[in-house]
Amino acid sequence: LPAGTVTSSTFYDEIYSYMMELMEPFLCGLRPNAGFQCLALLICHYLLRNPTGYDSRIRVVFKRLSVIVLSYEISKQNAIPSCSTYDTDNNSRENAAVTEKMAMLKFDALERSVAQKLLS
Repeated sequence: LPAGTVTSSTFYDEIYSYMMELMEPFLCGLRPNAGFQCLALLICHYLLRNPTGYDSRIRVVFKRLSVIVLSYEISKQNAIPSCSTYDTDNNSRENAAVTEKMAMLKFDALERSVAQKLLS
């Protein structure tokens, strides 16, 4: 690759690290499991207040935010190194990938629960 070329994974790592740096002070102030509750309230509030609904653009934003918040909570609960200390070690990359996958599954479950509650 020519000098200065950014690969997609490098770009993703840089954006993720930047977002974690921005959010870390707020995440550190959360009580355990409060992030999940805050995300549930945020999604419910948005759906109840917005007449246009929940399209894919909004879902992407909520999902990225949720993955960051839930990954942080999971890493603290399981004593997995924080993603903000992301280094080139394979174990930390594997841990971050597992944590992110768990966070995505939690977000999907949250989304289903909110939908069931609002539609019933």
